[in-house]
Amino acid sequence: DILSFILIFGAGSIIGMTLVSSLIGIPFALSNKAVSLEKTLRWIVGSVSFLIGVSIVYEIVFVGKLFGF
Repeated sequence: DILSFILIFGAGSIIGMTLVSSLIGIPFALSNKAVSLEKTLRWIVGSVSFLIGVSIVYEIVFVGKLFGF
């Protein structure tokens, strides 16, 4: 019973991640010919990723009081 749950959950996770990754990649595939659009998309995605990372570090270090800060 638990094994079937794990298998269904794992398959669903793989399918979901594949779909989301494909949707995120579509703008990059379509902007391949427009260099300025591709550069802008890279900056936006990089900035958002950086901000998410900073937010996670803040939550772990300061809110979670890691290292006594």
